[in-house]
Amino acid sequence: MQKFKHFCKLQDKVVALHIADACEFCGAEDLINNRHMQDFSVEDYELMPMTNATAVELGIKTYTPLTPCKRGHSKRFTKAKVCVECKRAYDIKYKNQHKVANAKRSAQYRLNHGDEYREKMRKYMIEYRKTDKHSEYITEYKSRKGITKS
Repeated sequence: MQKFKHFCKLQDKVVALHIADACEFCGAEDLINNRHMQDFSVEDYELMPMTNATAVELGIKTYTPLTPCKRGHSKRFTKAKVCVECKRAYDIKYKNQHKVANAKRSAQYRLNHGDEYREKMRKYMIEYRKTDKHSEYITEYKSRKGITKS
């Protein structure tokens, strides 16, 4: 029988139930139609203050912890348990500090894997040109450069 994850408001945690059962804490029924869930989306769950264990059970990527990080931010990654804003700031700082080393590493990779790299990029570009994003870019580029169809 299929199990259904239900966020019990009274227990402030996820309870795994069989579809035919009711929640033993709050008595929620009709879980198959999600009426008790009031159509909660992932964004709604991410805004509810909860523990990391609850966020893991819900299977969401980020959550709002019960207490903010030491810098006052209010969102954390579920898997790594780190603050989203602090991680973003660290990544930007690391990238800027290691620009030269990363450029050298990329250049060395292209030298060592030249044919393989070119083939991979060729396949990527063939697929990219089929997307709407490419056609939007071309249209914007032509209007910026003043190029018109002849």
